[in-house]
Amino acid sequence: MTARFAEVGAVTATAHGVGRGLTIVALVSAAVFGLVAVMFTAGETFADPGGWQAVGLIASWLVPMIALLVLALARPSVAQPVLEALTAAWAVVALWSMVAPHAWRTFESAHGPVRAVACLALMLPVAALGWHRPLPASLMLLVVGFAALIAGGSAPLRVVALLAIVVGAGLLAAGLAGRGHQKGTAAGSPQLRPQGHDTPHAA
Repeated sequence: MTARFAEVGAVTATAHGVGRGLTIVALVSAAVFGLVAVMFTAGETFADPGGWQAVGLIASWLVPMIALLVLALARPSVAQPVLEALTAAWAVVALWSMVAPHAWRTFESAHGPVRAVACLALMLPVAALGWHRPLPASLMLLVVGFAALIAGGSAPLRVVALLAIVVGAGLLAAGLAGRGHQKGTAAGSPQLRPQGHDTPHAA
C-alpha cells in the first residue's frame, strides 16, 4: 500500500511541476511581448499625435490595464468576473466588426488601431489571472484571441490575437495538468477507517 501511495505521489508531483512550468513559460511570454507592445504603442502615440494628447491617450488604456493586472494578481476572485465581463464585451465588438468592417476601418484610419490596443489591454490582465486560475484564464484568452482573428483588422491586432491564443493554449495545458495533480492527490490520500471494531470493548 505504501508503494502505491509513493507511486501516486510521484505522478502527481510530476504533473504539478509540468503544470507550473507551463504556466511560467506562458506568463513570461505574455509579459515580454506585452512590455514590447506597450513600449511600441506608447512610442507611436508620442510620435503622432504627440504632446499632452498622447499622454491622455496612453493613460486611457494603460491605467485601466495596470489596475486590472494588480487586481488579477492580488484578488483573483474579484478579478475573474470582471475579466469575464470584459471578454464577453470584446466578443461583441468582434462580432460588430464582422457586421460593419468598413465603419471600423474608417474609424481606425482616423483614430489609430483601437481594437489592437484594446485587445492588448485585456489580454495581459487575463494572462496574469492565469497565475492563480489557469483554466478560466486560458478559456478567456482563447475567446479573446479567436474573436480578434474573426474581427480581422490591422496586422497588430492579428499579432496580439495569435499571442493570446498561444498563451491561452499554454495555460490550458497547465490547468489540465494541475487538475490531474489534484485528482491524483485525492486518489493517493489514505482513507480513515472507523476504529470501533479494532478496539476491544470493556467488559
